Amino acid sequence: MPNDVRQLLEKIVLPKYCLLMSNRVSSAGNPSFPNKNLNHTEYRENTMKKILKIVSLFMCLVIFSACAPASNPQAASQTAVIDPIEVETTPTPGTSQPTSQQPAARQTAVISDPATVIKNCDELLASFNQKLKTPGWIGTVFSIVYYDNTKNEYRDPQVKEEWYRFDRDGLFVEAYNWVSSQDGAIQQEAIYQGGAWYNVTYGKPAHASSDAKLDFSGGFADQLKSGEKISQEAVSYQKGDDWRFYVEMNDGGLRMARALFIDRNSGLISGKETYLVLSDGSLKLVSAVIYTRFEINADPPLQRFQQILEKAQKMH
Repeated sequence: MPNDVRQLLEKIVLPKYCLLMSNRVSSAGNPSFPNKNLNHTEYRENTMKKILKIVSLFMCLVIFSACAPASNPQAASQTAVIDPIEVETTPTPGTSQPTSQQPAARQTAVISDPATVIKNCDELLASFNQKLKTPGWIGTVFSIVYYDNTKNEYRDPQVKEEWYRFDRDGLFVEAYNWVSSQDGAIQQEAIYQGGAWYNVTYGKPAHASSDAKLDFSGGFADQLKSGEKISQEAVSYQKGDDWRFYVEMNDGGLRMARALFIDRNSGLISGKETYLVLSDGSLKLVSAVIYTRFEINADPPLQRFQQILEKAQKMH
């Protein structure tokens, strides 16, 4: 109940009504006596009952008003805070553009102490290689981007899908892969058998592998130890939070640089990039391997494997 209405009842209405009723009760012979059939005592009792009912009703209203939640102008003026729409941006290779999930303010300072960077990279790669020691299938899908020096342009990205089965020592005993264009057209297929890769598309061995070990980092750890300007920083790369390890080295008279990206949550490799360091210190992307899938103990496409195996058997 509003305060002004309550004050009106307390100060004006109730006292006047009580006074009026008292006057009427005290004048038994008054012409205004309402019911000639009632004596003075009965009329007085009826009137007092009415007063008590009014007083009881008033007290109920007062109690109800006190229990009702008070309005809060400040709370009413507040508006709900709505999170901004998450817009994901795919950075171009060689850059680390932040997304709404990973703002630039959350990026850590660059670690440039060589001993610390090498130690951190070795530990992460050791943990990564340990994950590969499983009898299950490992499936990867990645895009390949590279610069064609003969045409001075970037070639259309290719998509490569690879499947490996390793033993407990980290040696792979069976493997398949195929390369396709962006529209899904298969360009090459290969199988690993007897310690060597065979390209079943061209009907010839691809390359030999004496120890059947696979280095997903491409020898990055060794290059980090012998390179220059090495660094480590936390970046947002391909929609994820990653560690970016960077190193520069001289290669055949050219100043080259490499970067390895390791997912900070899963510990899996998420990308590799190679750059040409220009005279002004800027980087020109030469090639990139960007993983869109890296799954351990995955369900393999056995029917596809059988098709590749039948093509390989016709080679012998």
